[in-house]
Amino acid sequence: MGKYAGDPSAIFALELTSEKRFWLAEPDEPRFSRWSAALSLIDDGSDAGVLVAHGLFLLYRNARWDGRFLDRMDEDSSDMERIASAIVDESGSASDDIFGEGDVFGGDVVIADRIEVLPEFRQHGYSHMLVDSVARELAPDGAIALLPMPPGDQSPGPVSALQRHWAAGGYVERRHGVFTRPTIPALVEDD
Repeated sequence: MGKYAGDPSAIFALELTSEKRFWLAEPDEPRFSRWSAALSLIDDGSDAGVLVAHGLFLLYRNARWDGRFLDRMDEDSSDMERIASAIVDESGSASDDIFGEGDVFGGDVVIADRIEVLPEFRQHGYSHMLVDSVARELAPDGAIALLPMPPGDQSPGPVSALQRHWAAGGYVERRHGVFTRPTIPALVEDD
């Protein structure tokens, strides 16, 4: 795992739990689900892990083809609406350009809502490991979107540092400070 610091033989565990949201008027129509994720480092000889990072995520199925993507995210929260408005096309669905080149990519979007790396584990790439792991599990042929905002201090210095952190992981800045990347960036061709 070249971009993650630390012992390459280390063992990590990803725990995901979910909550599905649906509308009674349309219970069979997929919308989005919320996911909580915990990334733990497993100690030798133990099944118990040490929490490294955790986060909240939203999975929107078929956002690439759903013309109501922006409206549905607006119904959820202002942060989700801000993210969606930065990545939609004129039809209201998620723009093709966030998914990478070619038809090999699907249409699901994973939105990283909140991410926290415990202080003693910062500066080792674990935020990227958490987001990458969750996205590969939930939308292996989709895209990832996030809005880098540090908790508390929203001044330009900390925000810029966080934006550089995600840009270093291959994320591209869109409108409104939102960053995106295909789930599997290695499949994106360089021009």
